[in-house]
Amino acid sequence: LLNTRYAALLLAFIFLTRLGYIAASSQKFTSRVQLTEQMLAGMREKGIYKLLLAPDSALQSKYIQSWALTEESTLMSALAGDKPQLTFCFAKGVKEDSALWGHKSIFTSFPAGNERVSYQYIQTDTIHYYLLMRYTP
Repeated sequence: LLNTRYAALLLAFIFLTRLGYIAASSQKFTSRVQLTEQMLAGMREKGIYKLLLAPDSALQSKYIQSWALTEESTLMSALAGDKPQLTFCFAKGVKEDSALWGHKSIFTSFPAGNERVSYQYIQTDTIHYYLLMRYTP
């Protein structure tokens, strides 16, 4: 029912509004990436390959949602060229089960678990166990 000019202006307004929302929230996501890079750099310095972080509400709030942190950290480590790849996540909800903490296991965010991980692409450390630590900036 709108003529072409008004329809184009309306669409342009909607797209510009959405781009404004993206720009306004971009700082949260760039700070998340920077924090993950800092964590991985600290792990490299200390020779840690697999890390469980003790729950810390201040740190977790910086991540907004941390459910996919294991995969994010592994992929960032792979992009940085680490072999084996580094991985970390929060220990909240992790059961203290020796099989789960085993040296060949990695935590995943998905219900399928380790058996669906393609170790052709994901080359995590299979020698060391997860190390449980507190975050200190």
